[in-house]
Amino acid sequence: FELVQKFAEIPLSAEWPAAACFREDKPKFYGTTEDWHKATQGVPETNRIFQARACLPLRTNEGVMGVVTFSFFEPQEFDRVTQFELTLISDKFSQALSRAIAIEQLEGTKEQLQLAIEASDIGIWDWLPLENKLLWSEKLEYLFGLR
Repeated sequence: FELVQKFAEIPLSAEWPAAACFREDKPKFYGTTEDWHKATQGVPETNRIFQARACLPLRTNEGVMGVVTFSFFEPQEFDRVTQFELTLISDKFSQALSRAIAIEQLEGTKEQLQLAIEASDIGIWDWLPLENKLLWSEKLEYLFGLR
């Protein structure tokens, strides 16, 4: 947990590989421990058991929202195929992040709609064309004298 706190305090202006990946919106690949240590000079001590790392941006419609870092126990070549595979995985993470953001925004919109409906003292209805149904809210039924 202490190490996580140290990394949480690294500003995006730092020369840490993940910060550079975020700022530049560009993947960074470090195939050996030496490559990683050159890139992390002046940054809090990192876990020395990993031999290679890849940092990839997490992109959403709003732009880069974060970085995913893959760590490997053995040195890596990071050939085009490996880079492509890691990019596909990070894209899946990005899609999940985008969905989570969309769901959060939708929940906020639903709450705003509910407040607006209650404040304006109106009823609403939903049409389900595939089921050939029309659903009325209790307030709409009341306004039309059905309750």
